[in-house]
Amino acid sequence: MIQIILIIIPVILVFIFLLLVFWLGLVLFSSFYSDFVGAPYIQNDDKVIMESLKLAKVSSKTKLIDLGSGNGKVLRMAQKYFNVKNVLGYELAPWPYLLSKFNKTKTIRKSLFDVDLSKCNVIYVYLLPKILKKLTKKLADFKKENPNAKIVSPVFEIKELKPLKVIKCYHKGFKKDVSIFLY
Repeated sequence: MIQIILIIIPVILVFIFLLLVFWLGLVLFSSFYSDFVGAPYIQNDDKVIMESLKLAKVSSKTKLIDLGSGNGKVLRMAQKYFNVKNVLGYELAPWPYLLSKFNKTKTIRKSLFDVDLSKCNVIYVYLLPKILKKLTKKLADFKKENPNAKIVSPVFEIKELKPLKVIKCYHKGFKKDVSIFLY
């Protein structure tokens, strides 16, 4: 019996070690991959998300798309606090995508540049200015085709679009007020 235990314990420890190495490798790969495609995973502050969703006046009738949805937090908060039934996130990076699936969030692993926006009336974009600039034409075309639809961008302005409204909100992570832009 002791011999079996002496064999099983090292096997279990090696298995746990390999599992941890795999997990760490996945997280690191995902981080490098996210940085490579230009959209690193940066979680937003809960209060900023709440104020963004309030500004967009989301409700049970809203069809919300989150471009670069990360772990799906925005979608879950929209469902929980605003009763939004129709939510969909797009996330390309493997680790945040897996987190969103773990959190049972409706997320598709697809580039945000290849998304069909025609079936939504609110777009949430928490993306860096470099990516927002590349998305500008797509977002401008969306607004032209859907003038009553809303685009909300916390923290980063979409320079080429004219905001309908801008509010300020304290961001704990940045330790300062940030702007939330509604287009």
